[in-house]
Amino acid sequence: MPGAARRKKPLAVPGDGSDPNGMGAHLVAFLEYLCVKGYSQETVAKTRLAVASFIRWCEERGITKVV
Repeated sequence: MPGAARRKKPLAVPGDGSDPNGMGAHLVAFLEYLCVKGYSQETVAKTRLAVASFIRWCEERGITKVV
């Protein structure tokens, strides 16, 4: 349908999803925190993009865990 809103696929969280101490797990926890605190969906989505971009930058340099 023209003009109909399209649903976007959820973006994959970067990092090793099986590692509870990995940056991806910390990103998910932080995004959940923002939702619980009442931040808008737009703020949460933009934060996800920005932090995911940072995590990918870290992974390119071999940084995979939060110290």
